[in-house]
Amino acid sequence: MKRSMIAVLTLCMFLCFAVGCAQPTGVLPGSGETPTTDIAANIEPGAATGTANGDSPESENGVPNGEQEQMNTAGEADDESTTEPAGGTDNGANAGKIEGSETGTNGNETIPTEETTTEPDSGTDNQPLEEWAMNTIQATITMEDGGSIVLALYPDLAPQSVRNFVYLARQGFYDGLVFHRIMSGFMIQGGDPEGIGFGGPGYYIMGEFYSNGFPNDLSHTRGVLSMARSNHYDSAGSQFFIMHEDSPFLDGEYAAFGRVVSGMEVVDKIAETPNIGMNGEVADEDKPIMKSITIDSDIELPEPDKF
Repeated sequence: MKRSMIAVLTLCMFLCFAVGCAQPTGVLPGSGETPTTDIAANIEPGAATGTANGDSPESENGVPNGEQEQMNTAGEADDESTTEPAGGTDNGANAGKIEGSETGTNGNETIPTEETTTEPDSGTDNQPLEEWAMNTIQATITMEDGGSIVLALYPDLAPQSVRNFVYLARQGFYDGLVFHRIMSGFMIQGGDPEGIGFGGPGYYIMGEFYSNGFPNDLSHTRGVLSMARSNHYDSAGSQFFIMHEDSPFLDGEYAAFGRVVSGMEVVDKIAETPNIGMNGEVADEDKPIMKSITIDSDIELPEPDKF
């Protein structure tokens, strides 16, 4: 009997240990943590829920979920960045513009303002007023028909040419002579006592132009007075010509020494004279006659150096 009770007690103790006293799987003894039943127990701390080994799952468009939110945020920021910067201008409209420039720009092209434009120098027509133009001698060609051409002579520019012209005019040399060679759009030529282009005063003067080693920067523009000559540089005498239109190809080859200051309409009228040849020849009856050339300035000049 005693043995039977001992066996029963032993069996009860075994069953109690096996069923009621065992610890749950996956939980450390005494931790109090609730056991899990899925793979989440294998996820490292800090990894996103629902992923394995810490990898983020991809959405249907192939963009990671975490990055999808970041992209949307950047998109919103981009929308905000399209607002105009300080100053009320956008980057596209101001490409190439220099802020604060007084002239402004258009791409690489500078656009000057009205303040940057300047008027040309006053003085001689089409040319700036040079130092040699400050000292002038006035002369007047009076035509037989009553027209007058007033000239300004420049003794500081071409002294020999001016002295020669003044000397001959005061001698009355030009009175009654004609313009024998006339080329409209080019020049009118006179001062030949023979009236055909081969005469002179009986002497020559130095050619005052660059090709002859003499500085002379008066360009042969409309109204400029210059000395005629033959092929020899020092062959000018009494013949002169007045430019009807600009002919800069004569610069450096002929001695310009004055210009018309009044009466270009008379020059224009003379230039309308008909020709009888290809080189400006004029019929005797059509040659315009100079009644006189007078020197209006009260100035004494020496005679020219004659050759």
